[in-house]
Amino acid sequence: MGLHGIWLRGNGRFQLQRESGGRLQHVHGEDKGERRFGLSVLGEDEGKRAFDFSDSIMCSVRRVVEVLNEVGRSCRTSGVHSLIEMLNSLGSFEMAKFVMEIIERKTGYYNILIKEKCQRRDFEGAKGILDEMRQMGCDPIVNTYNYLLSSLCRSDKTDETCQLLEEMQERNCLPNPLTFEIFIYHSCRLGKFDLAIEFLDRMISNGLDSRNC
Repeated sequence: MGLHGIWLRGNGRFQLQRESGGRLQHVHGEDKGERRFGLSVLGEDEGKRAFDFSDSIMCSVRRVVEVLNEVGRSCRTSGVHSLIEMLNSLGSFEMAKFVMEIIERKTGYYNILIKEKCQRRDFEGAKGILDEMRQMGCDPIVNTYNYLLSSLCRSDKTDETCQLLEEMQERNCLPNPLTFEIFIYHSCRLGKFDLAIEFLDRMISNGLDSRNC
């Protein structure tokens, strides 16, 4: 596995660069207005990628965050989002959490982690992040639950999906039209049209309009 470089562009977005050969490398400096910071990824182990969690790598990530803080405003917001998203896509959830530790923990960043966990079908990991969010005072919002509900439905985990819906409501997080759309679509896909109608009725009884989906 080669070098993964982070290019911080003027709009606060990151470009991931992969180079062949080499192990731990650092790229500092500027080229045509682009600031580059090197992050090296270790070799694959049973399909999993792991960051070298040495102090030097964390310093590189910290430096990227410092630059984003210097730039500020919308570039900082989109830059932090992109950085966490990129680390997640590489399977480096702990490094993504490290970024959140030095920036701030908020629901939007946790949603990125949950979305990636769902894409990997790591539902237990996603539920673990839900628990961590509550412990850190970042209450999950309806979109947080929708990511997980939709993924569970696609994997035909009906019982777990219904349990999560009940938990969501017990925690005073009310479903939105998209929540019901997920269940209606899933029920129709399985040929359970009576259940789909039941969810449609529940949506209407909650004062929600399907046209807002």
